[in-house]
Amino acid sequence: MDQEQLVESRIRAGEVLLRRLDTEGIWPSAALWAYFSDASRWRLMIASSAFDTDLKEDPRRAYRRLVDVMRLESDSTALVDIADVELTKTDDAYLKALGMLIRTGYAVGGIRMKGNYINGVFIEDAYVYRLASPEQRPPGPQPKGRRKAAGHR
Repeated sequence: MDQEQLVESRIRAGEVLLRRLDTEGIWPSAALWAYFSDASRWRLMIASSAFDTDLKEDPRRAYRRLVDVMRLESDSTALVDIADVELTKTDDAYLKALGMLIRTGYAVGGIRMKGNYINGVFIEDAYVYRLASPEQRPPGPQPKGRRKAAGHR
């Protein structure tokens, strides 16, 4: 079966979401589209220390926080379907492998990587917006405690 293409509208939507997360103080250290042939689909992988505890204790809470931020986006043409998002811990093996070759800092870019094995992890196809070093601190303010997205109580 042919691989589903990552179209420009999805690339744009992922970037819009990443910038919205930055604006809300979540500052993902990793954000990228990754293709997984076993599921025959692209997943928008997002990792942030702001989600790590929730992912360990109550993953639904982490996804609720993400949905709260997604609801703030006013550009309906740049929406990401929550079913396409995978929140992952900052120490994820896939991210660690990619991080051996790619480091963007906290800038938002676009790096494509296809058909590579890195430290035993197969990167079939990936479009990387951001992959910051775990030691690097984000440039903006960090949320204090569990913060609700603006407009939600």
